[in-house]
Parts: sequence; C-alpha cells; structure tokens
Amino acid sequence: MAKKQPIIDIGRTTDDERTALKAAFSQDPHALREPKENNLEIAIGHEVRAFRKKLGITVTDLATATGISLGMLSKIENGNISPSLTTLQSLSRAGRAGHGVLPPL
Repeated sequence: MAKKQPIIDIGRTTDDERTALKAAFSQDPHALREPKENNLEIAIGHEVRAFRKKLGITVTDLATATGISLGMLSKIENGNISPSLTTLQSLSRAGRAGHGVLPPL
C-alpha cells in the first residue's frame, strides 16, 4: 500500500499560513464567547431574572422551587451558559406546579 500524503505539509507553508493554522486548531476551553454568539443565553437570563425580581423572590427561593443549583441559576441569569431543555423544563414545571415561580413555557 502506498503511504498516505499529509493533508497539509507544514514544512512548505509560510509563516502567515502557520500562524493561521495554529489559530484555527488551538482551542481555549476557558475562552469567553463573542457577545453576539450568546444572544439567546442573555435573553433567557434576562427573562428569568426579570420574572424572579417581579415576583420578589430570591435566587435561593427559585433554586428550592426548581431543584436547580444556585450556581447554575446564577450562570443562567447572567447569560453565561445555555440552559439545557431539562433545565428549562424544570423552570417551566415550577410555574405549572403552583409554586408561582415562573409562568409555563
């Protein structure tokens, strides 16, 4: 069998190409996303916080009613994470279950 050729021959690339390749393949798991990429997370967080404040309840009250941790709720309200469907269902169920915490989604 013939030896496979590499997709990119790093030895034959320019400095600019090497820099671009390194940037494309380097990942920082702790890097913050661009603001325009998390508009949905921010919108959800604003809605959760606004409704919680409208009801006059604390994050602790909301955590107790939903079973979601304080840390997770803080991240949701600050738009730092995208809540899973399960988490959104927990928030919705709290409203439907008569806790008076959130309206049904």
